[in-house]
Amino acid sequence: MTRREEEKIFEIHVCLFEPLQPVYFIRVVSEHWIGSESVLPVSFKNLILPSKFPISTEVVEQQLKEVHQLENNMVRLVLEELHIHQMNQI
Repeated sequence: MTRREEEKIFEIHVCLFEPLQPVYFIRVVSEHWIGSESVLPVSFKNLILPSKFPISTEVVEQQLKEVHQLENNMVRLVLEELHIHQMNQI
């Protein structure tokens, strides 16, 4: 494959500002080929953006479990060495 035929993949991050413009123009200019330029119009007409402030989740009250109640002896010993006496049950 010659250099001309190689496929190039670009990853572009575009900052979107409110109010959202109907069309953004992405311009790609080659550093090596004089006059080599491409312009791509990108429409955001049907774009659905996530909400700015996601819905908060309910905090579930958890009871702490004593380390000496753990069934795995190896985990229990390690936690006791670290002076951890209680932990979440998750």
